[in-house]
Amino acid sequence: VLITGARGQVGQSLRERAPEDWEVIFTDSKTLDITNSTTVDAMIQGFQPEVIVNTAAYTNVDQAEDESQQAFSVNAHGAANLAQAAQKVGSRLIHISTDYVFSGNTDKPYTYLDAPNPSNVYGKSKLAGETLALGLCDKTTIVRTSWVFSEYGRNFVPAITNKLLDNQTIEIYENNTGTPTYAGALADFIIELIETQNTSKIVHYCSDVVLSRAELAHLIVDQLSTRFRNSYNINTTTQTSSKHSVRPNYSALFSSQSKKSSEQALFELQQDILKIIDSLTHK
Repeated sequence: VLITGARGQVGQSLRERAPEDWEVIFTDSKTLDITNSTTVDAMIQGFQPEVIVNTAAYTNVDQAEDESQQAFSVNAHGAANLAQAAQKVGSRLIHISTDYVFSGNTDKPYTYLDAPNPSNVYGKSKLAGETLALGLCDKTTIVRTSWVFSEYGRNFVPAITNKLLDNQTIEIYENNTGTPTYAGALADFIIELIETQNTSKIVHYCSDVVLSRAELAHLIVDQLSTRFRNSYNINTTTQTSSKHSVRPNYSALFSSQSKKSSEQALFELQQDILKIIDSLTHK
């Protein structure tokens, strides 16, 4: 198995969970530049992986508006390079994509059958990557996910947690709604996808909890308050800044997996948030 994007949230979660009997090469942008087709070909011809998991991506949604060339280079051309190389050696390609391939003009979770219509550069670059991967490699599976969070790197849950622990005032824009997904759970799903040889073309994997950024922040507050018996404050706003205007207002996904009860799904999300709080506070 060849896994790209090893320093990202999903890459690190896969490294932590990969079965011991797998022969795995983990690569990052320094060890494998996916935008360079020659390098990609050489790596894949040499290793001959059965499966390639592409978690590498340009993910700065706001910056992508000014850096469309970089976003498309990684998210579209990088995916195409991996797909072409995978096709040559008969590898399966599992390509991680995003809820932002949808416009957000709805009020119910998107299924894998819904037509994508991205409203920002990041979403357009990821959709181009999906289309190229599916067109260039017969054994491609696209895994769309939503609002990934983890102990690793810069993402919403640890960022808000750290600010609350530092007693900083936090203002959250409340008009974005999605399905927060723990990177560890996504990694477990990818491993299962490989081991069961599920050959679906497009699947959605996310939590079964639909909520706004403000509601997610309040969930973090609840877990912190329970853990430390302290009170924390969050301000919410509906004011739109240019930063928020590029994000779809509603990008919740409907998971392709068997649905959990709302109580079970919420409990699991709370436990995942607690894991991150404990990792940050070394409990």
